[in-house]
Amino acid sequence: MGAAQSSAAASASEEETAVAPPVWADALTATAFASVAKDFGRSGFERARRKWGGELDCTGKRCLVLGAEAPLGRAIADGLARCGAAVHLTCPDLATANALRNELVGATGNEEIHAHQCDLRRFRSIRELASSFAIEFASLDVLIHSADLLPLEHRAGEDGVEEALALMLGGSFLLPALLLPHLAANDGGQIIHVGSPEFPMVDAPLISLAAVQQQP
Repeated sequence: MGAAQSSAAASASEEETAVAPPVWADALTATAFASVAKDFGRSGFERARRKWGGELDCTGKRCLVLGAEAPLGRAIADGLARCGAAVHLTCPDLATANALRNELVGATGNEEIHAHQCDLRRFRSIRELASSFAIEFASLDVLIHSADLLPLEHRAGEDGVEEALALMLGGSFLLPALLLPHLAANDGGQIIHVGSPEFPMVDAPLISLAAVQQQP
C-alpha cells in the first residue's frame, strides 16, 4: 500500500472512530425505549384509558386540531367529535379539509365540525388562520398540534426557515401566541403537543446559512 493510500486509510479510520457512539450509549437508548414501549400502541392506550374514570365528555368544548389530514390527526378529530366537541380541522389545502369534514360528520353525526386551510410551514398562512378564527369565534378550549413533517433533505420555505422547523415553530409558538386571548377566554385553555421520536434520525441542517445572513 502506497503512502497516500495508507494516509487516507488512517484518516478514514480516525473519522469512523471519532463519530462512533460508545457502547453504553446504545445500551442506554435500548433501556430507555424498553421502559416506555409499554405506553405505545393500542395496549398503551387501553392501559391509560382505565385511569380516565369513564367516557370523555367534550360537550361545549371547542378544539382546534393541526395536521388533521394525517392519520393521527384524523383519529384525534374523530375522537373529539364523538365526545361532543366542536372540532376545527386544519389541512394544507381547503379541499382536503372540506372532504375530511364531510367524512367525519357522516361517521360521527356531529355537525359542529369546521374546515380550515392552513399550511403550517408558512407563517403567513398561520396568521391568516388566526385572524379568521378570531373574527368568527370567541374562544378556544383546546389546541392540539399533531402535524408532522420528516424531510430527508434540507428544504427552506418562503420564510427562509427549514420546513420541518417552520412547522414546529408555527404550530407550537406562533399560532398559540396569536390565539392566546381565545385560549384564556374560558378560564384558560389547553395546548397539547404530539411529538415524534423520528426527528433525531434526520441529519439535515434546519436553517440555511444564506437565510440567516439575510435577516436584518
